[in-house]
Amino acid sequence: MAHGPDSQKLYPPALINTGQYELERYRDYSRRTAERFGLRYEEIPGSNTLIKKMLHGPRDDEFVVARPGETISYLDFKRTKSNT
Repeated sequence: MAHGPDSQKLYPPALINTGQYELERYRDYSRRTAERFGLRYEEIPGSNTLIKKMLHGPRDDEFVVARPGETISYLDFKRTKSNT
């Protein structure tokens, strides 16, 4: 269960445009899906930087790393190198 100030907010689905795929195909699908469910279509700019860092490093304070069986809490996502 999510905890924290933003845990109760619901955001409309959005197409994240990273420029890494057949944009028109997914844009059309996203628009049709939003219309079908009576939702607002939204497209936001994005990048694939986080995916690249996950695969190739460096794994910095943008990542929460846990060992098998370790519990992750909301506070783990609020920590940075500067305040740990």
